[in-house]
Amino acid sequence: MVGLAMWLEIAVQPPFIVHVILWVPLTIIAILGGLRFSKAALLRAEYRQSAGEAGRRDP
Repeated sequence: MVGLAMWLEIAVQPPFIVHVILWVPLTIIAILGGLRFSKAALLRAEYRQSAGEAGRRDP
């Protein structure tokens, strides 16, 4: 995101408010999408490893 914002600033030099209107929502969407993907990957890894709760002992 920073690289794209810097490229836009150098190429077009828009007002600051354009950066705020453009990059804040895009950053939030990217973060939420990344969190969703990361959680899915973590759950998949736990399932593959048959992970359980820490300290749990089987009788």
